[in-house]
Amino acid sequence: NALTSTIDKDSNIWVGTTGGIFRYNLLTQESKIYRNISDLISSHISYITNDQTDGNIYASSIDGIIEIFDAKTQKWSHIT
Repeated sequence: NALTSTIDKDSNIWVGTTGGIFRYNLLTQESKIYRNISDLISSHISYITNDQTDGNIYASSIDGIIEIFDAKTQKWSHIT
């Protein structure tokens, strides 16, 4: 179930769901799913937004965890 979404400066739609984060690029039509198995600590995302300056993605979960996607390194970090 989609709960929240944002569009970044690179034409990616980011959707926070009850099962993780889904990214879809409008230009290339490529998609990727981020789950707590390999990328996220929590998979139930309640809010997602982006920084138009640096392209980073910020997502919060119902567990109180903040997931941060670094646009340059393409890796997730977490604040618990």
